Amino acid sequence: MVPAELPPKPARPREECTLEKVKQALLAVGPALEQAEAVGIIGSLLREDFNERSDIDLLIVMDDETYRQRPAVEWRRHWRSVFGPALAKYRRDLSCILYPVISLRKVSNWYVLVVASDAVLVHDRGNVAPLFQRIIDAAHNAGLVKIKRGVHTVWRSATPLKFGQLIKVEVEDDDEPRGSTQPIAGCGVGASESTQPVRPE
Repeated sequence: MVPAELPPKPARPREECTLEKVKQALLAVGPALEQAEAVGIIGSLLREDFNERSDIDLLIVMDDETYRQRPAVEWRRHWRSVFGPALAKYRRDLSCILYPVISLRKVSNWYVLVVASDAVLVHDRGNVAPLFQRIIDAAHNAGLVKIKRGVHTVWRSATPLKFGQLIKVEVEDDDEPRGSTQPIAGCGVGASESTQPVRPE
């Protein structure tokens, strides 16, 4: 006698995912947040294109010494284990984007400008919000402007550039008054093109 097939179990309902709900879920993690200088939300959850297939993008800023203690892949695995259970009810992929503080101060790639201008911080024991404002001010002083292309933030030069021309965005280091600099090539680079120089428009 062939046993009757059991009916499939109904899919577990997915809880509505909103910015405020994710913020509260992150704060509920508690003391584990103190391992980071700052934790924030970035990506499509902040934009109009968040949909059923979108993942949750987290920004984690770490102090330089702690960040150097493990490879980045291990830190991403660690932070997914910290935040994954709190966000599991939303049944979405989780992306953890890591930056040591020095990479923010040096404006190590174009995406730092997007992070500084768009991220919503939910935990900030390292005073990262003022650093973000300094990065934005430095970008404006260097002749860059923030524009929107569709729903995406793009930083570009306010004036035409020659091909190969460099723009320097300088952010003063608190521990080194002389400041630190990092050249950024090209213009008009958005989140999806954050580390590649492009031809000026």
